[in-house]
Amino acid sequence: MALTRTSVGLSVGLVVLVAVALTRGSHDSTFAPMVGRGHAVLVHLPIGALLASAVFDWFVAPERTARAADASRLSAAGVLRLLGAWSAIAAAIAGVLLADWGSYAPETLRWHRWLGVLTAVAAVAWFVVRDGLQRPLSHSIVTVRSGAAALSGMLVLSGHLGGTLVRGDDYLTRYMPQSLRDVARLPDAERLTHRRVVNAAETPVFDSIVQPLLTQRCASCHNAERKLGGLDLTSADGMFDGGREGKVVVPGRSDESELILRLELPPGHLDAMPPDRAIPASEIALLRWWIDQGASATVSLADIARPSSVRRTLAAYGLEDVPSGVYALTLPEPDTAAMSAASRAGFMVQRVAGRSALLRVDASNAPASWSAGSLALLRPLAQHIIDLSLARTSSDDASLAVLAEMPNLTHVQLAHTGVSDAGLAHLRELRQVEVINLVGTAVSDAGLRVLETMPRLRAVYLWETEATADGVARLRRAHPRARVVRETATLVTP
Repeated sequence: MALTRTSVGLSVGLVVLVAVALTRGSHDSTFAPMVGRGHAVLVHLPIGALLASAVFDWFVAPERTARAADASRLSAAGVLRLLGAWSAIAAAIAGVLLADWGSYAPETLRWHRWLGVLTAVAAVAWFVVRDGLQRPLSHSIVTVRSGAAALSGMLVLSGHLGGTLVRGDDYLTRYMPQSLRDVARLPDAERLTHRRVVNAAETPVFDSIVQPLLTQRCASCHNAERKLGGLDLTSADGMFDGGREGKVVVPGRSDESELILRLELPPGHLDAMPPDRAIPASEIALLRWWIDQGASATVSLADIARPSSVRRTLAAYGLEDVPSGVYALTLPEPDTAAMSAASRAGFMVQRVAGRSALLRVDASNAPASWSAGSLALLRPLAQHIIDLSLARTSSDDASLAVLAEMPNLTHVQLAHTGVSDAGLAHLRELRQVEVINLVGTAVSDAGLRVLETMPRLRAVYLWETEATADGVARLRRAHPRARVVRETATLVTP
């Protein structure tokens, strides 16, 4: 089964294609983008020619399309197959060069690149089998139609991936009416940009905003395998390590960060990133915001400052009013019978908002019949209570054992009660406490040790206690961002 000269030439073209596909281009030369941008023109030729030949193969009997009557000449379908094979090679070479210089979604690009190469290989193989042998083979109609269908499928899939790279994966459905979106089970159009975040306190800004943005816009060139300029932008470590020319991010100073400077260069500038298209100004603003806030890889959405300049963009991503901490919990409905029993005993029990399952409980205005033992009535509601006030009640150290069963407590009012260091020991395992008022109690430096272990603490009120200046200083060192008030002159209601 000797090959014709045409088949040999196509084989050489495939070797060149594979060689180009296995090498990496460089941004230091304009040759790659110059040739690569021809991909948009060339790619339509193999699609048209190969699909037209597939139509011939499907609807015309194989014996009439295998070869012309004169074995030295190609049939009309053979001419289309030859044109499709050569143009597929040319389009694939241009596409590979463009990929080495562009900025595309890495995973989609990887599939499109190699499927494009395989399509060119398949086009050449189909030409050789059908037209490129000196002694043509005979094929059954099933074989011909199967081959035509397979090649057409590769063309359609590769073309779809190419369109996705350029236009986005929602190009065909972006303006679809909501009624059709519902039938197709597509997400609401206004929520296409939203990112699912369950708990802002447990979601780092870098993971939810910065890294996805850098991966989408920059990872095709700056990944762990390729690292153009020695820079890897697919991880926090890679970004902070910088590239061959030094650091690209200066925490707290976006104006001095090379990453921002490159992103804001005009398209077409040889140092611009990405080289082929500008990043939207709103996305650059998000990167600037994150860098100016310290460029921390761990700071959460709940803890980072949100200036007005980024609020609208965050809202578009669905990240402006994300629930945090206990407000992100999904809890069953509180026991209404237990709520009623607590109310009859002198507690004021309120939902935090509307139909929320979170509760505020206040015993500071309880009748004289109220006693510390009444706290046991709150046990059925323990997981729902986030705000508890026992100020000016007869609560003592032993009664605080009930509070240890309230894992979601954020605000605790114990002012002017009989609580001491022994009572605070019951609170040691509470991890959500943010504000605690200990005014007028017997708490000393030993009790403050318990507060040092509370990770979310942001305010402590300690006047008229036995806490010393040294103990307060130690607590402030443990929680440098917390407000620790020991002087009555700065009274603030928590």
